[in-house]
Amino acid sequence: MTNEPSYVEGDATEPLTRGEFNDAMQSVGRSFESVVSDVNDVKSELGELRQHVDDRLDQVMQHFDAVATRMQDDIVASMKQVLSDHEQRIRNLER
Repeated sequence: MTNEPSYVEGDATEPLTRGEFNDAMQSVGRSFESVVSDVNDVKSELGELRQHVDDRLDQVMQHFDAVATRMQDDIVASMKQVLSDHEQRIRNLER
C-alpha cells in the first residue's frame, strides 16, 4: 500500500479528508450490514420453502405408496379371481 490520498470515485480533483473517508467507510459498513441482513432473510425464507417442499414431497410419496398398495391389492385380487375361475372350470370339467 502507498500513502497516497484516497479519492472519491469520479472526482479525482480532491483527496478525501479523514472525516470524509471515515464517513464513507461507515456508509459502506452500513450497506454491508444491510446486505448481510437481506441474505440472512433470504436464507431463512429458503429454509422455510425447503421445509414446505419436503413436507409436500412426503405427502406425495405417501399418496404413491397408498396407490401402489391398492394396485398390488387389486392385482392380487385379480389373480385370485383368475385362479378361482380356473378352479371352477376344472371342477366343472371333473363333473
